Amino acid sequence: MKKSTKTAVIILHGWGLRGSVYDEITALLKKEGFTVYSLDLPGFGSEKLKKRVMNLNDYVNFVRQFIKKKSLKNFVLLGHSFGGRVSIKFAATFPKEVRALILTGAPGIKQKLSFLRRTVRYVAVSIGELFRIKALLPLKLILRKALYFLIGEWDYYNSGDLRETFKKVIDEDLAPILPKVKVKTLIVWGENDTVVPLSVGKEMKKCIIHSKLIVLKNTGHKVPYEKPKAFFQAVLPFLKTL
Repeated sequence: MKKSTKTAVIILHGWGLRGSVYDEITALLKKEGFTVYSLDLPGFGSEKLKKRVMNLNDYVNFVRQFIKKKSLKNFVLLGHSFGGRVSIKFAATFPKEVRALILTGAPGIKQKLSFLRRTVRYVAVSIGELFRIKALLPLKLILRKALYFLIGEWDYYNSGDLRETFKKVIDEDLAPILPKVKVKTLIVWGENDTVVPLSVGKEMKKCIIHSKLIVLKNTGHKVPYEKPKAFFQAVLPFLKTL
């Protein structure tokens, strides 16, 4: 197949990351003749926020503007984690524009908080009230950091000025729109993903009509850039069918 005939792949990164994190998977795909774009989404890398607080639709519109600028058609969206949420919303909103989806570690279905996580979250929020004395500020920061890490909300802790945007993006329930994703979808999941567990990927497989799930053993949430060769070998056969 000639290089110019292959479908373009647009990589949308995870929260707190940037497009260059996916350089290895980008290079592997380019060797196969694909045109690949690995974007910096607003608020990350070189791309500034478009407004003080953005929501999921704002990110979808940002990607659509990029696509229009590049005059891309029938492209593949490869969304990792937060980028997967953007990809799902895009495909459900503009179904005729997307050729296919590749989702990995994407929190497309809300997870119920366990009793432990609910309790720890409450304690983390309450720490500010418990440690009002200025001299105790370092201790407060250490405890809050440890608690957010314990309950798997590290992205939120690290959001800084983007915390309100993070809440807007993550709070939107995508479960009702998953059945609206009609394009071919490959779901690739790390077997040991502790950020977005495999159970989420399995539920998404049930909700997205034309989808297939591949589980990569001995991998976690960061599989696209920590194990790029394994990830590449999982997605290449799918891309060759398009």
